[in-house]
Amino acid sequence: MVPITCVPNTPDLLRSNKPEGSIVPTIDLRLKIGMDSVEYGSKPRILIGEDERDGVKIRVGFIVDAVEVICNVKVQDIESSSSFNDQAENRFI
Repeated sequence: MVPITCVPNTPDLLRSNKPEGSIVPTIDLRLKIGMDSVEYGSKPRILIGEDERDGVKIRVGFIVDAVEVICNVKVQDIESSSSFNDQAENRFI
């Protein structure tokens, strides 16, 4: 975990960190899905997602409780959430 700062005039779940000298907007996923906030200990990690559109690199961080496996996922391997059961709670998918 790197030092996290709150971003003024944004929702509580939005934070910021500075990996490698650049500021990355970071979302606390516990708050995003309605869980209670916790003090960051040694297990939470920040996952950095990156995409490039029209020559502009976009980076966003996600604070998670722990990480077990890291893998690369290609865009074409991601299914739409509409393919899940309509009755299931899938607003976080």
